[in-house]
Amino acid sequence: MLTQIMGFMIGTGARAGETLSLQASTLYLSTGQALLTKTKNGKSRMVRFPERSARMMRARELPTIGPIFTTDHGKAYETDRIARSGKRDSASIKTAFNRARDAAGLASSGPEKVTPHTIRHTWATWHYAQNRDFGALLDLGGWSSADVA
Repeated sequence: MLTQIMGFMIGTGARAGETLSLQASTLYLSTGQALLTKTKNGKSRMVRFPERSARMMRARELPTIGPIFTTDHGKAYETDRIARSGKRDSASIKTAFNRARDAAGLASSGPEKVTPHTIRHTWATWHYAQNRDFGALLDLGGWSSADVA
């Protein structure tokens, strides 16, 4: 499942919480688009992703209802830092991401530490390098102003 999540995040620049809240009803693989409805600023936005990301997402059959990205046990990821029990959620995106990062040999500490948010910055850099369209970058990334982006 992490391959699908990473494919979506790298292809869209979506935040981890936006990615994990994506519903089957708002993912359009055939057109390479998804509607993010639970965003940081509360405003829904449409994102686009390349075919390569779509292929990564198709690596495992996607659900037709409910959340697109689930744990290996078919449960939705907790996007809150603290699970309902008051303990850290072992099925968090952070836990899964850290396992994948470590397996890939990427930095887990220091100034080069790779986090889910690093993926968002990577997408923004790639998007701007390819398109040179700062307005589209702001829209697709969901930033309210150039200062924030």
